[in-house]
Amino acid sequence: MRLDGYRFIILKWFGLPDVVTTPAHALELLLRDAHYRDDYCAPGSQHWDSRTRHGPFKIDAITVPCFESVSAEAASRALRDLADLHGGPSPEVAARLEEHVLRVVADAPTHWLLRDPGPSARHELGDVLTDFVEIVTVDVDAQVLVLVVGAED
Repeated sequence: MRLDGYRFIILKWFGLPDVVTTPAHALELLLRDAHYRDDYCAPGSQHWDSRTRHGPFKIDAITVPCFESVSAEAASRALRDLADLHGGPSPEVAARLEEHVLRVVADAPTHWLLRDPGPSARHELGDVLTDFVEIVTVDVDAQVLVLVVGAED
C-alpha cells in the first residue's frame, strides 16, 4: 500500500510448516526464505530473489538477535510513525492502513521489530530507502507469519 508518492507499507504472508512450534523458529525460517530477500528498491522487487539484500541491508547482517520482541502497540506505533511523516496520510489511506495493516498487527500474538544493524550493514543501494521499518508477526497456532515492511523511497 502506498501511503503517498514516496512512502509505502507492504505485507508478505508466509505459511508455517507443522514443524514450527515456537515464534523464534518461525523467525529463523523467515530469514532463510528467498522471499525475505527483497531490496524494495524497485516496483515488483518482491517477485525476484535479491540474494544478498533485504531492504537497505546486506542479508548476512540480519540475524535473529537483530530483532527486538515488542508489543502489538509498539509495533503499530512504529508503523504509524512512518505513516505520520510529512503531515500524515489522507483519511482514505489512514482507513486502509488501519483495516489492512494495523488490524493484522493487533491480531497477532507475537511481534518483532528489526533494529537497525548499523551503517556497515547497509548495501550499496541502501540509502535509497529511508525510515525503514520492519515488523514480523507470528501466530504459531494459525501457522502464519506476516512480514510488514515500510519505508520511504
